[in-house]
Amino acid sequence: MSDKSVLLVDDEVQILKMMSKVLVHKGFSVTCAESAEEALDAVEKERFRMAFIDLNLSEMNGIELGHRIRQKDDEIALYAMSGYADAGKREACLENGFNGFYEKPVSMYDILALLG
Repeated sequence: MSDKSVLLVDDEVQILKMMSKVLVHKGFSVTCAESAEEALDAVEKERFRMAFIDLNLSEMNGIELGHRIRQKDDEIALYAMSGYADAGKREACLENGFNGFYEKPVSMYDILALLG
């Protein structure tokens, strides 16, 4: 696992493109997944330092995906993203093993500060 390996999971391609472009420019190795299935396949093939997961995926919610990823890699840092943020959703993510929560549109300044 590289300290610069990041998994991005979102069914909105534009968000993946924007986040990936900034992270790659800053020297990170980025894998994008447009679905939970793609994300689980990626985790089978590679270890990631962290994953940013949209909570509202079409075939599986982000919290369930986080659980499934955590079963495969208990060291990965998980961060939820949602355009429908409220205190209850944030709390549910933290109670379910996520390391943090970001409201969309995600501030890349905040993400880069987190990544160091």
